[in-house]
Amino acid sequence: DVKVLTGAAPAQYGSSPNGIIALPPLSGSNQFHGDFFSYIRPSGIQATPEEALTAPTTPFHVPNQRLDGGGNRGGPAIKDRSFFFASYERMQQDRGAVMTLPTSGFFTGNTNEFSSLARLDHSLKPHNTLTMRFNGDHSAANNTQDRISNGNQPSYGRLQRVQSWGGQASD
Repeated sequence: DVKVLTGAAPAQYGSSPNGIIALPPLSGSNQFHGDFFSYIRPSGIQATPEEALTAPTTPFHVPNQRLDGGGNRGGPAIKDRSFFFASYERMQQDRGAVMTLPTSGFFTGNTNEFSSLARLDHSLKPHNTLTMRFNGDHSAANNTQDRISNGNQPSYGRLQRVQSWGGQASD
């Protein structure tokens, strides 16, 4: 039962000026399911930046490490009536920036992000389901878009912190 909505959509779909494709969510199953993932890029496998090689002092190692991971899990909360789904993802990165003025050195920028989702569907009647959803997102970085590098000192950088949390219940 796929619906394509154009023009003014009901409030349950938000305030998007674009068309909306509404797919009904599956109610879940009586089997547990889930998966996880991981991506690891250790520091040290990248080439040394040219600025570090030509520095008047000894060449130095500029960190550039990234760790990503997450997973999800779903299944029955009450057999044939209530089903849950939860998901979590995280990314952490340490990325060095070479500075050449006033003296050669580097600044390590840190990024830390995570997002999560939790959902519970409870069947009240055969065609009536109560759905509750919670989701959140958090991001913090002190060298967004590599602002600090070359002649830009750490005072030029900004700590960027963004987060959003929300929930919804619908019948």
